[in-house]
Amino acid sequence: MNIWSSIKKGTLIAVVFLLACMLSVTQGDTVVQVRIVRMPIIVTDRENHFVTDLKQEEVQVFEDKQELPLVGFEKEEEQSIRYVIALDTSGSFKKILPRALKTAAQIISHNAEKDETGIVRFISSDKIELAQDFTADKAKLIESLSHLNIAMGQSAVIDAIYVAVQKASAPTNTLARRSVVLISDGEDRNSYYKFEDLAKLLRQTRVQVFVIGMIDELDKEAGFIRTSQRDKAQKLLTNVAQESFGRVFFPRDNSELQIAAEEIANNLHTQFYIGFNPTNQKPGQHSVDVKLTRPGEKLTLVTRTRYVIERPNEKQKP
Repeated sequence: MNIWSSIKKGTLIAVVFLLACMLSVTQGDTVVQVRIVRMPIIVTDRENHFVTDLKQEEVQVFEDKQELPLVGFEKEEEQSIRYVIALDTSGSFKKILPRALKTAAQIISHNAEKDETGIVRFISSDKIELAQDFTADKAKLIESLSHLNIAMGQSAVIDAIYVAVQKASAPTNTLARRSVVLISDGEDRNSYYKFEDLAKLLRQTRVQVFVIGMIDELDKEAGFIRTSQRDKAQKLLTNVAQESFGRVFFPRDNSELQIAAEEIANNLHTQFYIGFNPTNQKPGQHSVDVKLTRPGEKLTLVTRTRYVIERPNEKQKP
């Protein structure tokens, strides 16, 4: 039996949460239990472009300084996706909104037939609204963007991401990959949730967040003991992307904005996965070290390096 095929067909829900999944595999007349971890990875080059030609021999996984042989390597392009676009419509985004809406439409235009997208617009904590429920109708999605406008309020970026992640991760009958695309200047003034609350939710749901930070209109002047608005927003948006194992872009002009949209659309639809047998058999959370070996190129790896071995008879949490 092909172990990697068994994972993809029979235990997809478990492994996308990076559980060390137990499989019963027949070897001759013997049935053996095999633990497999299936891990998504994103690799970018020195220009922050997604590397689409990654090869299995260029990826190494180590646990306790011991290299683990890969039992699977896959470039997944056919998986349907279900994602939320969270759009900032607070007052600080007034000059930026037209370009943000165009960028959202650009991302939506890449949707495949079975992909579903929802649109959340946000201002303050009490003004986070589902502007368009999940649909595969691209025309309907793009039409809904035209109805978004600026409103005044104390911007609540963290709260908006929290709500968007909840909506993206809500249970459905499909095994679609779940993500959030955030388009914002990152200026958070009055969120109910703290970043630690959001980080906990991201770890629980494993929803990737892809961020376009349009921060050029924010004040870049810092005080004697005060961080500038721009630096504070950039730090928040970077931390969100890192915590969710997504990507963040800070475009400086329209050309870079278009590139960011293309990169995100590519990552939404294309992911590499590696599979390995962990050496650690104790229940709990464990870490591995993933390295890239492509001589002559500076590559950056985005992945989840933690996996969980559950206790016997322990049920997977939703």
